[in-house]
Amino acid sequence: MVDNGDPRVMRTRRRLVDAYRALLDENDGRRITVTSVAARAGVTRSSFYAHFTGTGDLAVTALGEFIETVIAFARDAVREGGSKREVNEHATLEMVRFIDRRRDEYGELLAHDADFLRAFEEAFARSALRSLLARAPVLGDPEVTARYAAAGTVSVISWWLRENIELTPEALAHELILAFPIDFSGPLDGVG
Repeated sequence: MVDNGDPRVMRTRRRLVDAYRALLDENDGRRITVTSVAARAGVTRSSFYAHFTGTGDLAVTALGEFIETVIAFARDAVREGGSKREVNEHATLEMVRFIDRRRDEYGELLAHDADFLRAFEEAFARSALRSLLARAPVLGDPEVTARYAAAGTVSVISWWLRENIELTPEALAHELILAFPIDFSGPLDGVG
């Protein structure tokens, strides 16, 4: 797989990610394939495989970019004095809505692609860890807290999609934030 700073390589990779996201946004119920992404990006299948191992790998990249954007926004909002609970509930809601709007694709990947599941959890954990390390102080070990939050969140979202649980994205985000470690959610009003 290609991994260098050549601007042409980076542009091709960006076109592939953008093509994938555009196909997700169209959400016409058809499974997204390497052929459809490559055609949308205007590249060959071999060029696709020079960058990604398959659509699951590309899906992780697209989802990871989205999560990082949302978490960076949350980090900045907390630094500027926003309530951890409110900011992180909003960030969690944005992530759940993003996945919900693309539930056919992400639900399938979360249910049947163990590599995607692990990579999604790892991307979430890395973003969460960066967020925790930007704050001071934290109560527990930042890596343990980030991995705990990532594993729990990914597991609950997978269950919600797989079992088609009757919770709105808003209700799911609220339940997740209630279960988050205090370093992400802050104390409940009147507690601690």
